[in-house]
Amino acid sequence: MVVFGGSLAAGVRDGGLFNEGMETSFGSLIARQMGVEFKNPLFDKEDYNGFGRLEPTTFNPTRGPIPKFKNVSNNTGIDFTRREANGNVVLKKVQGSYDNYGFPYGSFVSQGETPMYIKGTNEYMSPFVKRLNNPDITAEIREGRTFDFFILEIPEMDQAMLTLGKGSTVKDLQQDVLNGFPEFDNGNPPAFPLGAQNDGLFYRNFFKKMRRIEAKGVILNLPHVYDLPFYQQNYKDQIRTLLNTYHVQGLNWIGAPSEIKVKAEPIGGGVLNAEVLYGYSGLDSLLSPVVNIYLKPGINPYSPVMLGFHNFIDMKNMKSVRQENTRSFKVVEEALGYPIVDLFNLYESISAGSYVTHDGIKVNGSWPGGNFFSNDGVNPSAFGQAVIANEIIKVINKHYHVTIEPVPTRVFLQKSAKY
Repeated sequence: MVVFGGSLAAGVRDGGLFNEGMETSFGSLIARQMGVEFKNPLFDKEDYNGFGRLEPTTFNPTRGPIPKFKNVSNNTGIDFTRREANGNVVLKKVQGSYDNYGFPYGSFVSQGETPMYIKGTNEYMSPFVKRLNNPDITAEIREGRTFDFFILEIPEMDQAMLTLGKGSTVKDLQQDVLNGFPEFDNGNPPAFPLGAQNDGLFYRNFFKKMRRIEAKGVILNLPHVYDLPFYQQNYKDQIRTLLNTYHVQGLNWIGAPSEIKVKAEPIGGGVLNAEVLYGYSGLDSLLSPVVNIYLKPGINPYSPVMLGFHNFIDMKNMKSVRQENTRSFKVVEEALGYPIVDLFNLYESISAGSYVTHDGIKVNGSWPGGNFFSNDGVNPSAFGQAVIANEIIKVINKHYHVTIEPVPTRVFLQKSAKY
């Protein structure tokens, strides 16, 4: 079995990539229930904390409102003897082979399909890509080493690419995948992207390859980032109150990195025209009741504050895109025979407080303080990964007429428990 995807597939949690998170990713949990081997691109044993891991802390000298965390700095996978020219850290290389092709900020298109990602020139993705032996997810097929089962995670921004466009039918997609792309009909398929500019081609080529090697599999859709609790924060009223108090007309700000959110420019000009404002570095000091006004980032033009934002119009547009994606997935499922695991609805059910696990645990999607999300408010906890794994197992059992036992979720609520 192999898994292709981004942060969810990789097992990112608490803001970082580390061995325990990888070992409790949904792929790892499902493989154990299936009784098949599944290797993760683990850090060396002594580097088990990997990179970027956060732990909650009550230390709050600014008395600001944002949840506080400290970076885990011991037993990391950072090569402290080197740095890239752009200042990026260098992570130690993976030792040995692996079956989990998920990595932070990744998606199918970025995993070996686009040269800039292979070369690691994307500043957020670069350290994670460069630690891999071969980040090209199609390498196994080209080298003749095939697999029996795949799990493919597709982010929302890519979901509309799966079909040929609005109005395409099951017959259209079958014709496109099964009979199109003659370049893939020889015994040694060439590398992507065959000169194509359309990212949707990457997916259709992938499915054609899966049909050629007769691999079974499932496809995961994903929730939009705006549905995740980190992006449900809204500090707009607090920022506006502060500016009114000090008679400041506006903020000196920079946008949060687009790789960790879907960026939406504020309408009408000026960041305060956005309906929802959530903050990154410096916002806590900006809203602090004890930091001097002249020291607050965002007030001083030489010290901009980093902010994320979105508008309700973006949410409205997103809902219409979702309706089209839902139709697209039905076409894909019927045309190609690969079932869809609907994580869209799973996350919405959890957000509504109506989801209970098979072993009687109510899933709490609040953050901080719930059980489904990890410390970062974006990626699931180990318990959350177990919930997702069981949704995938349900679909596998139903579609392929097998009886894989569900993952016991209760054990993951005990922090010291090992599964």
